[in-house]
Amino acid sequence: MQRVQLDYRDVDFTNSEKIISLLSQIKSSLFKDIHRRLIDDLITFFRHENRGNKQIQVKIYQFNLIWEDMANVYLNNYFLKVDENEELVFDSLSNKKNNFTKGKFELDSRREKLPTYRIEPDYYFNDGKYRYIFDAKYYNQIDKLDYKQISYYFLLQHIDNEKNDELIISNALILPTSGPQLKKVHFDLDRVFNRIEEFRIIEYYLNMKEIVLNYLRYFSNN
Repeated sequence: MQRVQLDYRDVDFTNSEKIISLLSQIKSSLFKDIHRRLIDDLITFFRHENRGNKQIQVKIYQFNLIWEDMANVYLNNYFLKVDENEELVFDSLSNKKNNFTKGKFELDSRREKLPTYRIEPDYYFNDGKYRYIFDAKYYNQIDKLDYKQISYYFLLQHIDNEKNDELIISNALILPTSGPQLKKVHFDLDRVFNRIEEFRIIEYYLNMKEIVLNYLRYFSNN
């Protein structure tokens, strides 16, 4: 697994008291136990860290979950639209607030009687005209077809559409990169297999440093 390419040179890890104070502020705004336990562990670390010439190394073994959460905050705060070129458009000055949430859809009609299968795209948002079905990937490149994302589209294309309007559906994977934001076509279904409409999955690579800094700012201001 490749190292996370995050520039942390501007963080003063020697000022433990300031770090502990900021962590305590962040904890007061959190509600999930898993996040509060993480903050408690970080506070304990900085209270008891050994001082000297040793390097400080913070290792995260579940980056996939952290990336999913950080990207969700970024999408809800800054995402504006998917433009005509299928590019993700963000605006840090916009007052628009989105409601991307983890979708949970029970698929089997027997669900009232017994436990059945469901799908859970990481980011699902329907604003009445556009439907966004995004899924987080924590690695920095994809070399296999994401069958799960294909199923999300075809299983959800008629959900949340009581008026039977033609919703514009964006189907994408969200990945980290140490470089600038970029887009790649992950999959473009041959019209031989789907003559009704065009179906594509896009890979969107978001700058990891920007996502992390936004995440820290968000919790320090809330």
